[in-house]
Amino acid sequence: MNWQCIKMRVFSMLLFLLSTNAFCLVNPSPEVESSAIDSPLSSQSTIKINVNTADVATLKQLPGIGLYKAKAIVDYRQQVGQFTTIQELLAIKGFNWKLLHKITEYIVFF
Repeated sequence: MNWQCIKMRVFSMLLFLLSTNAFCLVNPSPEVESSAIDSPLSSQSTIKINVNTADVATLKQLPGIGLYKAKAIVDYRQQVGQFTTIQELLAIKGFNWKLLHKITEYIVFF
């Protein structure tokens, strides 16, 4: 094995470790923990958001939904009508199955 190959392997390993936060040694500050109240919905939450009636601010609470996707949901709903299934959200730019899987437990359509 030559040095170039060894360097590449070491570099790849470092990138992997950095991407998995393996070097994170600092505990979160109290400000981070106290802001959890205002953060998006957690998996422990039992609140369901109706995508047919929610406004942009409410939709932004969903995991993976920011300002632009929330606006896109409201715009699509105004143009096309109410959603009846989660698959209809795939018609909106930026939505994919991975995102639908993230939000499925937090949304309703009635």
